[in-house]
Amino acid sequence: MWAQSTRLEHMVSIFIKEDVQERFRTNLLQYLSTRPPPGYTPILFEEEDSSRPSQEELDRALHKFEELPIDWSRELELFKRYTQWITQLNLSSKSMFATRIIYILQRVHPAVVRDILPRLRSVVFSGDLYPFVSTTAITGLSSLRHVTFEVSRFGPSLKSWIQACRPAVNLTGLTMTLHVDERGHQALSISELSSSLQKFLLDRKWKEIELPGQVIKSSLLQKLGEVESLETLVISGPISSKAKGDTGLDGVAFKSLRTLRMIGFSGGDYFPRNAVFPNVEHLVLDFVRPTEGKEEWCPVQYLAAMARACPKLVNLEVSIPSFQDSELTGLTDLSFEPLFALSRLARLVVRTSRVVPISLTDDFLSRAAQAWPNLQELDIDIVHSTRSLLTLQGLAPLAQYCLKLRLLRIGLRPKYVNTVFNPELYGPNANESDYVCALRYLDVGCPSVYGSAAVSAFLSTIFPNLRYIECPEAGNCDLFNEGDHFVWTQVIKTVCQADRDRDIDGLAQMLRRQDLRKKLEGVEKGSGSCHEDLVQSSDYDSDDYWAYSGSECDTYSDSESDD
Repeated sequence: MWAQSTRLEHMVSIFIKEDVQERFRTNLLQYLSTRPPPGYTPILFEEEDSSRPSQEELDRALHKFEELPIDWSRELELFKRYTQWITQLNLSSKSMFATRIIYILQRVHPAVVRDILPRLRSVVFSGDLYPFVSTTAITGLSSLRHVTFEVSRFGPSLKSWIQACRPAVNLTGLTMTLHVDERGHQALSISELSSSLQKFLLDRKWKEIELPGQVIKSSLLQKLGEVESLETLVISGPISSKAKGDTGLDGVAFKSLRTLRMIGFSGGDYFPRNAVFPNVEHLVLDFVRPTEGKEEWCPVQYLAAMARACPKLVNLEVSIPSFQDSELTGLTDLSFEPLFALSRLARLVVRTSRVVPISLTDDFLSRAAQAWPNLQELDIDIVHSTRSLLTLQGLAPLAQYCLKLRLLRIGLRPKYVNTVFNPELYGPNANESDYVCALRYLDVGCPSVYGSAAVSAFLSTIFPNLRYIECPEAGNCDLFNEGDHFVWTQVIKTVCQADRDRDIDGLAQMLRRQDLRKKLEGVEKGSGSCHEDLVQSSDYDSDDYWAYSGSECDTYSDSESDD
């Protein structure tokens, strides 16, 4: 069972007796555990050298603690048992005493706490935590893989946290969140953060890094590009203005990168202008409008640039808010045309705002189907497809070229009566029943259709694996009326019923084959005298099952004689 609490101080207060905790509250032990981590000497306390205990006094305090008549294995049994399934810890200023206990025991009785927190994978440093030397009791655990720094302007420096993580030699993940105000005193802090990170990035074999865009500078980007093991990079927030334009990334960069997520950034941040990310397969672009006074941007241009930079994209998610670009009044076929070069694309998700309508045509779907043969999910914002020119007939090329497609969510032309024809041109041939579109989920809103029976037959033919069709609730949208809603529900009922009928027919055919196989096995085990009475077929279809030339079935024989 996985432990619920991730607060170290909470576990200590519950599972370690109060009288045992008192043993760790002496002044000398407190001083011993609140020193800065090795290699870092900040001025945390204004005190004279004479007031500091000598090393001899500290050694005597440790020796006295070691001679305490306490069975530590028994006293820590419940605490150790509870920590066996802890995978994440949140360390704050309240955790200082808890880390002191583990640190002192590691120095005096290392065997007692050797198997503590064996599954700990992630540690979060809260903004109010000063990473004293006792923090190394946690960062020194061999199972630790991920560390999160919650940096604030009035908290400890990032450099001290990095120094406290020196014992964590197996780190592969780094997350950093930034909580500073956006006024004049911010620049110096950002510069220090970026400088501290550059050295830290080259000390580990990182696989996953998440950084705020404010600390991304040209030099830091170059260091990130040099991390050969990096597989996932997440940039949250607008990129620093000093990183725009010439970023030092030219040609092939981030050779091992597989996932790139850019959350809450403005399209003016063209940091990959001349770069190529040869192995990026998953890309998330979450645009935001630049603040007042900054350059305007065009998300479509940035989307095209990223498509050129990531030629092996498999998964693409795009979110576009409102903007003021006078040249762009919505997303059209031309907006997505650069994506046609991504032959490996398997998933495309597009989200927009109310003022960024989507206007696609049947020609777009036809070209997209041929350009993306591996497409498995196409999800383009239905709610904001108010200017769409797509029709039901335009879905047919997807059935012909995108055989792996499983989910389709796209808006059709509103207030347009859809007619369909020639489904046999796009459906599977009789001798190619295995090569059919795998689509199981369809959401096209509530289109107006002419003839529910024809549309049902059309969808069942081109999408034989279709199992679920979404239908919006009546009265929830002004794009259709109650009549359209009623007809579309009839289409859904017909298609879903046809699916159930096909399933029942398939089950019945399978049972008939099993029954026929048992009969054949029984004949072969018998005398073999009636073996010729049974007409066999290689297909064992339903007609062959009842094709007897003898008198095993009296009803069948009588009907033949009457004729």
